[in-house]
Amino acid sequence: MKLAIYSKIGNCLPASELCALLAEQGYHGLEWQTNQEGHVHPDRVLADARAADAAARQHGLESLCLAGYLRTSDTEQIEPQLAAAAEIGCPHVRIWAPGYRGNVPYQELFEGARRDLERIAGVARHRGVRAVLEIHHGTIVPSAGLAYRLVEGHDPRDVGLIYDPDNFIREGREHWQMGLELIGPYLAYVQFKNASWVPGPDPSSPVAARRWICANADLEEGLVDWPAFLRVLHRRNYDGYLSNEDGRPVPLPARLGEDRDVITRLWREAGEPASAAPAAAPVG
Repeated sequence: MKLAIYSKIGNCLPASELCALLAEQGYHGLEWQTNQEGHVHPDRVLADARAADAAARQHGLESLCLAGYLRTSDTEQIEPQLAAAAEIGCPHVRIWAPGYRGNVPYQELFEGARRDLERIAGVARHRGVRAVLEIHHGTIVPSAGLAYRLVEGHDPRDVGLIYDPDNFIREGREHWQMGLELIGPYLAYVQFKNASWVPGPDPSSPVAARRWICANADLEEGLVDWPAFLRVLHRRNYDGYLSNEDGRPVPLPARLGEDRDVITRLWREAGEPASAAPAAAPVG
């Protein structure tokens, strides 16, 4: 297991300072946020990607992903990001499935995304880079099952999936092991953070569901059962990245250190023999 961060949580620092801090904290790589607010701006993607990767390499870190926000329909804008990733030796470029709001039928969105993904996969194959979709609420791939339906049939060397258990707190929750079994070789890497449902700003709303909001939580306090999830990863012999996306309002050095210590301890405990590890909670 290797540790990365999504650089959005460190946008308060220049790339060189962020990478120095990560190396000091024992991290190994970065997903570089690729948008107007990130270290890699889409309008100068190659130059910024080179600069960000140089900062990472200077501190012994790996550029894991150019993590943009382009939809599958943005094929022309995706191609320069794939080219930039290939140029710096970055293995992944993140893209987004169409959002689902109910105003366009799901099947129409799905069929369009399948057509677009054919073209994207071809460019990714040519560049030797993997286009990865994040399984995310609010899109047509909020669950592992629906994500697999979109990528099924593609070569997993060209197309992959990012798995963030915290996203499923909001939408798309499935049995962890079943979801990972289903997507199999399409798994690119895993993100980690946690969240809980807490009382919202309108506790008197007559609609019960509107009295609650989903808020960031400590790794061991939120609704994602990280010990259980990490045991599943161990059973599947996962040895890739766990990427920190913790957006809590805690000073960055303290947050990185705390999250590193917690996830490393949980990972180690999850790999202990069953007789030595605490009994797993039953799945409801």
